[in-house]
Amino acid sequence: MCDASRARQPGRFLAAVALTGLLAGAAFTPARAAELDKLDSSLKFIPADAAFYSSSMRTREQIEIVAKSKAWAQLKAIPAVKDLWLKAEDQLVGPLQQLEQFTKVPENKQLLDLLGDMISHEIFVYGGENSATFAQLLMEVNQGVSFAPLMLLLSENGGQLDQQEVQLLAVLRTLSANLELLKTPDVIIGFKVSDNKRAKAQLKRLQDILQGLAALLPQAQGRVNTEKVGDTEYLTVMLDGKLVPWENVPFQKLEKKKGEFDKLAKRLAEMKLTISLGVRDNYLLLSFDETTAALARLGKGPLLAQRPELQPLAKFADRRVTSVGYVSKSAMARLTADQRSIDQLVKLANEFLSQSKLSSAERDQIRKDLAELAKDVKGYITEPGALMSFAFLTARGIESYSHDWGQHPALDGSKPLTILSHLGGSPLLAAVGRTKYDPQQYQLLVKWIKVGNGYFEQYAVPKMKPEEKEKYQEFTKAFHPLFRQLDTITAKMLLPALADGQKALVFDAKMTSKQWFKGMPPSDQPLPMLEVGILLGVSDPALLQKAGSAYRKLGNAMWAAARKLSPEAPEFEIPEPKTRQMKAGTLYYYPLPENLGLDRRLVPNVALAENLAVLSLPPEHSERLLTRTPLRLSSGPLADLKRNMVGAIYFDWAGLIDAATPWVDYGARTYLTQNGADEKTVADILKQVHSGAAVLKALRTITSATYFEGKVLVTHSETVFRDL
Repeated sequence: MCDASRARQPGRFLAAVALTGLLAGAAFTPARAAELDKLDSSLKFIPADAAFYSSSMRTREQIEIVAKSKAWAQLKAIPAVKDLWLKAEDQLVGPLQQLEQFTKVPENKQLLDLLGDMISHEIFVYGGENSATFAQLLMEVNQGVSFAPLMLLLSENGGQLDQQEVQLLAVLRTLSANLELLKTPDVIIGFKVSDNKRAKAQLKRLQDILQGLAALLPQAQGRVNTEKVGDTEYLTVMLDGKLVPWENVPFQKLEKKKGEFDKLAKRLAEMKLTISLGVRDNYLLLSFDETTAALARLGKGPLLAQRPELQPLAKFADRRVTSVGYVSKSAMARLTADQRSIDQLVKLANEFLSQSKLSSAERDQIRKDLAELAKDVKGYITEPGALMSFAFLTARGIESYSHDWGQHPALDGSKPLTILSHLGGSPLLAAVGRTKYDPQQYQLLVKWIKVGNGYFEQYAVPKMKPEEKEKYQEFTKAFHPLFRQLDTITAKMLLPALADGQKALVFDAKMTSKQWFKGMPPSDQPLPMLEVGILLGVSDPALLQKAGSAYRKLGNAMWAAARKLSPEAPEFEIPEPKTRQMKAGTLYYYPLPENLGLDRRLVPNVALAENLAVLSLPPEHSERLLTRTPLRLSSGPLADLKRNMVGAIYFDWAGLIDAATPWVDYGARTYLTQNGADEKTVADILKQVHSGAAVLKALRTITSATYFEGKVLVTHSETVFRDL
């Protein structure tokens, strides 16, 4: 879930799936769906028109894997952990005694056994279309509250309201404007149980308790009932809006015109919620809905397992699946608020304009520019699509796949990621991706910077004091030509030189020293330095080199212009970088002043080869990255580096622990020694630290590859564990 598309599509991975047209008449594939019958899960009765579905399975099995591991045994054997455990047991003596008394009643023990059983096998959450509608309403309300301070400035009675009332006003107005979204969400939470008779017995017990309470409360009478849906009898509790004291809400004080919130108040009072609890086959179901309609839909008509979007799961149905997730496209469209946020901002801006003292011509021009800006921004907001994900246990750990049917025009998965062969062989962390070359994005940015500057000069500059205006004019005379040069260098040199589109962030820790700067006490053992490298795919190395030289000259020109405006500024000039030829390319670097006391190997630099540029601090790291050294992986998502990919992640967690451990040793030893600890105490503590580090290293690596299968964006991930 860390692929490049998520960074470029905010809200894309809140959920997804199913084209709107497919919701009505999708081409179901019974043959493939039959393979999903191998998966013993709630998918066998979830309707195809589900807005979202999430299932977590094999919880007990996963807990037992951890509990039986050598890593867990070693963790419990660490003296510090033992002490914490004993202290926790002491704190729990009272509650445990109460629990023991509670479980002496057989029915209570059965209840606890049932609760443990409920979380052991499968827990799922299913929502219908009303759930997505309600989620959209919540997002609209949250957005309205975010704009509440602006609403206070615009509202006629804003001066009479405090902040809390302004927020309430925002909520009420948002609800009033979206009455069609104000629906009771239809959500079912299910728990797979191994003994449905035990579950039914506890359900009958709960029914007796609730009916007894209802008999004592007049407002609850008639609200606790049983209802048969299909072959299952459910305990139901019916609530409605009349139970809420709406008279305490200051509608009249907040309304702009009389009766503004009358329809909302009526709708809120009419809303109903039915909470249902029952045992269907081997599932204990808890439903929240206006009626029991959601329960009645279970197992009827086309099923979610028959949808085309679920078919990638079919070939893994015989694996030890631990999770399945799905959200429909219609729900995703409701949950993606990017375009609605832009519209809300434009609406607020227009309200400000309506109350401004600008001329009608000025207001019209600003409205025109706002509409054009909104259009330009919306042009980069793509239509959401389907997301279906699942994970399963393997002999190595956990594998997962996510499938995204949305639009991703900015991502380029048409060829291999060659940067994957330039990660230094075995980095601690590497995140790699490729996007399409799109100079229009930069052109739009420049366009709106110019428009913004035009408005500044039209409205802000005339209001400046004479001396301020004079300084501004001097600034523009000196810097506007330089800004035009900056634009030219960026648009004509830098961006075309980096048209390859590949980018990577790499962390490593292969360099070591016992004293990285003079102010630190020397270490007894080598300390790894965290090395950070930025890699860029290069299409034209000569043009990139030319851009770098042009930026340096421009920087000096800008500093010279600044000194003319402010003579007190110190003299400074960026010199030409020193160069050194390496086997894989050319190194451009600036040695740091010796008075900083840093290790001499730490030198800011840029390394350039034919198709790659590297920015890092130690040249040693740059040379390592520039040299072709592919990842050493024999299996997993990144085993084949020649396949076409959009993005990739490699995270060596165990390597990070190894790199951090010497620093922990160094810090602990220094602190303990300075505070009078003897060598035996230090050795005992460090022994526990090393035991803890070994346990943490049970998690080895996390890798993922993101690629296109047709028009579907797929991310294949693997988390590898290795017991001690």
